[in-house]
Amino acid sequence: MCGGLEAEMVEKDRDLCDARFDGISEELLRLEDELELFEYTINGVHFWERVRFKIHRDILETLGLVGQAHTTMQGSFPAKTSLVRRALTSLFRHNPFAASPRQLLFFGHGRRKRGTDGRWWDLYCDPVIDALDHSYVLFEKSYRGRHLRPTKTKEIRYLDLVTFLTAANLRSVPSKLRFARRSGHLIRDLENSLADCFGTRIAVKPRVEESLLAREIRLPLYETILKRVDPELVFLVCSYGKEDFIEACQNLDITTVELQHGVLGRYHMGYAFPGKKQKNLFPDHFFAFGEYWAEAVHLPVPSAR
Repeated sequence: MCGGLEAEMVEKDRDLCDARFDGISEELLRLEDELELFEYTINGVHFWERVRFKIHRDILETLGLVGQAHTTMQGSFPAKTSLVRRALTSLFRHNPFAASPRQLLFFGHGRRKRGTDGRWWDLYCDPVIDALDHSYVLFEKSYRGRHLRPTKTKEIRYLDLVTFLTAANLRSVPSKLRFARRSGHLIRDLENSLADCFGTRIAVKPRVEESLLAREIRLPLYETILKRVDPELVFLVCSYGKEDFIEACQNLDITTVELQHGVLGRYHMGYAFPGKKQKNLFPDHFFAFGEYWAEAVHLPVPSAR
């Protein structure tokens, strides 16, 4: 009986947590409309669509509803040492700046799965690569500070150099991004509105600064790589967090396709854009697991895509 009561209490706690999650997410969606956050720019850049997912997660973490998405050592001495080592290695092996022209470019996910053949598969990209008879190259960021090997993917380039150059430049900037007076007021008002809604202070300014400064560094690097590969089509996994790469593709008039990689829902801030919300830096097409998923959220692409 005690076991049954404990299970019932756990279930009630889970339901309460889910209700709080939904309520917080719904309130953020409402606040976006009230403040017209998708309409504002800083230094000519629509900043909210770049930081929205992280701000939502910051709110949930601060309120104790979720933990960190993935285990990370980011910022630690071992992590910094590992990044430098990987960047130096990629100068000679898997260098993305030395890639040659290919018909298709894949931006995969470093979180791979070992198959029965003993090789590490990109579960989203490798089946598509196998099904197509086109030349290709796959770009990959590290996952938890490493690249899993041996890979099923034969043509692969690692983006550790881009990660290193971004991190090094962010730390070398003598002063943080200077907001115009109007932009500073906007960020302060947003932080105050979030505090009023959720009863906690969320540091929006550092998120925006980091995002816009990183864009200044990554955008020309991605454009350089894309010009070398000159792909006819780009496939990518997990588009949120890859806004700089998508912007580079848009600048070079390269069509992008996202491959679904997980569960979608009304409150997944990487994909939920109900009403008049619109994300400019979203792939041109979204390949869903099936019709149900294409209708599960309001994706910022036409239904025909």
